[in-house]
Amino acid sequence: MTPRWLAICSLPLVMLLVGCSPGSRLIGKWEVDTAKLQPAEGGNPLAAMASGMLSMVKFQTEFKSDGQYAMAFSVLGQERSERGTWRYDRSEGEEIVVKVKTDSTPSEQEIRIHFTDTDHFEMIPPALANEGRTLPFKRVPPNP
Repeated sequence: MTPRWLAICSLPLVMLLVGCSPGSRLIGKWEVDTAKLQPAEGGNPLAAMASGMLSMVKFQTEFKSDGQYAMAFSVLGQERSERGTWRYDRSEGEEIVVKVKTDSTPSEQEIRIHFTDTDHFEMIPPALANEGRTLPFKRVPPNP
């Protein structure tokens, strides 16, 4: 078999293996699951105020199959968006670790993700890593 023929025959296998990466589960649009961010009820007036503020926050992120990354954040009418790249780095037990690079953070940032099912995950972004806090996300259904 010639090297050219071998390369042509192995291309579908390589594409199949890349699609099987644990990181491929991330492909799609996601939004923060604000219902899971709600503070516990208990008559605390600060908890009630925080609960009302959380309903005004919208955070979406998208992981594309070509390695492109997009994020949009909106609170009280103020919007911010970022674009960049992402890549699957490794798995550590139940978590996958991806590296994200955006326009505002040119060095790669490590993000840890734990899937609770196919349509929900918890993200540990770099800003919250030291606090042990996570952000719950749910998959945004594709437009018909």
